[in-house]
Amino acid sequence: MEKLDEAQDYHSEDIPTISGLDVDGLKVSDIDNLIIKLDKLRQEKKEKDLKEAWRKFEGTVLGLGMDIDEALDICKAKESKASRVLRIKYKDPENPKNVWAGRGKTPKWLREYEEQGRSKTEFRVK
Repeated sequence: MEKLDEAQDYHSEDIPTISGLDVDGLKVSDIDNLIIKLDKLRQEKKEKDLKEAWRKFEGTVLGLGMDIDEALDICKAKESKASRVLRIKYKDPENPKNVWAGRGKTPKWLREYEEQGRSKTEFRVK
């Protein structure tokens, strides 16, 4: 196996196929050179795959009538807890403004019903 020339670019055709590689017959220096070549090949492959993914993303974004910056802003934006709408799980039949999603402390209106001997499941929204 030839010594690795740092200035030379290596591509997949420079690397022997794994099935035809006699690893037992390689010297440590040959293995080191092979590792360096494979690392460069892996980086080239990652870059090629990323560029292809970017082209597909660009096409999708443009197909939606958006520009890239707008799409990236939307993709990066984190959904705040305040913007999430929780499903109502309990509702007061006597006052429709009294609702509860079932999270946190039990609301006063529901506690009062429970103190009267009524069950929480009675107020569950179906």
